[in-house]
Amino acid sequence: MRKRKPNKKNLDLKIFSNIKNNDSRRIKILGFTIFEELFNEALRIQKFVGNLVYTKRFRSPVRERKIFKFLNIPISERIIENDVMKYNLLGFTYKKIDFQSIFYNKYLKNLKIDYDDVYILHANSGEAYLFFAYCAKAFLNKNNSKNPLFIATQDYHVDIVNMYLPGANVILLEDLRLKTKSAKWIINKHNCYMIFSPIHFNNVEKETGRKKIGQVHYLNSIDKTLNISKQDYTKPVAKISPQVKQSLNKKISSLNLDLSNFVIIAPEAQTCEELSHSLWQQVVSELKHRGFDVFLNIVNKESYINGCKSTFLTYQEVFQLATKAKAVISLRSGFTEFLLPTEIPNITVYTKFRERGKRGFSVEKTISAFSMHKFPFVNHDLISELNINDYENENELLTSIMENLDRMVIREVQTV
Repeated sequence: MRKRKPNKKNLDLKIFSNIKNNDSRRIKILGFTIFEELFNEALRIQKFVGNLVYTKRFRSPVRERKIFKFLNIPISERIIENDVMKYNLLGFTYKKIDFQSIFYNKYLKNLKIDYDDVYILHANSGEAYLFFAYCAKAFLNKNNSKNPLFIATQDYHVDIVNMYLPGANVILLEDLRLKTKSAKWIINKHNCYMIFSPIHFNNVEKETGRKKIGQVHYLNSIDKTLNISKQDYTKPVAKISPQVKQSLNKKISSLNLDLSNFVIIAPEAQTCEELSHSLWQQVVSELKHRGFDVFLNIVNKESYINGCKSTFLTYQEVFQLATKAKAVISLRSGFTEFLLPTEIPNITVYTKFRERGKRGFSVEKTISAFSMHKFPFVNHDLISELNINDYENENELLTSIMENLDRMVIREVQTV
């Protein structure tokens, strides 16, 4: 008879003792520690069989270091600093990798476009919108960029560039793996700017979590990073090409969406915790009860809500569609502020900022740091920001959403 192998999971449960918390993990066998791990957001230390084998990894926005020791003797080391990765063996450097040179040789060296400065878009949709809608012209003028090249890393980057700087040079590199941490560098006589570097995002989240409510707003952080003033801002004026409008009409015609009386809902967000599916289903039901048709803007099919009409739209297409909508109801995301220039009623629910490492913060801090009421050139009467903590249950939140919708849509009709 063939002997059955023991179940590995059950074996681990039987002979291993695991101790876990936010900062450490320990594995023992027969009472003897064979593995110990100490870690936090920036540092991770691993010890095998005491200090027989020891690894240490440190990571910050500007530097990374990983060291391997055997019998407490440094054997190998990897350091990333100033956009150079360096490998050491027994204290001697045997290999260097220059990220900036790799980037230029791989993506720009043979590019058949006439350009001077290079702007790499390393931003989420919210920051990308704010940069091009408010800051881009001032930043380009400050840098004396006459014929810039924008490198998009997401499809929506291309859309936003074309909306606010039509005719600009823009290429899409979805496979870009740029490990540089710098905000600016010069290579082959080209000034290269990162919009925005990891240091920028790290500072925004760190300051938001550390400082008091009201002391931080991420538009001010953008100003600080770019070294520009709000006096240099331009009012967002989006331009949609005839080709985009034609494409939108073709897609929407198959949905039979009532373009004279519909609301857009957007339940997805990368940074805020999700609202329940049942709440969104109730929102749709209430909209239907009021006679509205509903367009659902989602990326994941799992987010579909019954009773809605939905199809894939580019950022330019959904912006153009929104100009015809009665309102947008959304979970706070970059998409929310992207629609502000349409000047339709904007009802946004704020939930807790998703934790990354130990860096989560409250709903109140999230609203203070990301409130759209602090943007210039917006109609404050058409923006309603709801704090989920102000409501005892979903029914209260639903009632508030609908009351704000009724108030703003009625006001909109009266002022037209």
